[in-house]
Amino acid sequence: MILRSRFLDASLEIVETHPIRLGETRNIFLSSTYVLAGRVDKVLVCRRKRRNFSKQATEILNEYFYSHLSNPYPSEEAKEELARKCGITVSQVSNWFGNKRIRYKKNIGKAQEEANLYAAKKAGKSPSIQKKMFHYNHMNH
Repeated sequence: MILRSRFLDASLEIVETHPIRLGETRNIFLSSTYVLAGRVDKVLVCRRKRRNFSKQATEILNEYFYSHLSNPYPSEEAKEELARKCGITVSQVSNWFGNKRIRYKKNIGKAQEEANLYAAKKAGKSPSIQKKMFHYNHMNH
């Protein structure tokens, strides 16, 4: 039997109370025992499907990141403002910045090209000039 939870936005799968072998069920997030209609059942809450942020939200976060590259650690107030602008939670903003800093450090060359694009965009240069700058930097490195 599969139930939909209004609160968790995840599928709940009720299975018998026998132990589940490892690898038998994918994406188990939480396993608990619940009493439903007088029966004790095992409820497995499966992970929600991963979704990317909207293009607009990613643009807002990238613009902030690259314009604060010397200190890419937004304050709590800045995180709240970014969350509001992007339509995501403060926790998601924090996780995005943590991941972005790690990825930036891993691939500094490509990240520098991306930073140049955002700098050109902020300076008001046309998309064609941005594209030429990107290809120039890409071809010469």
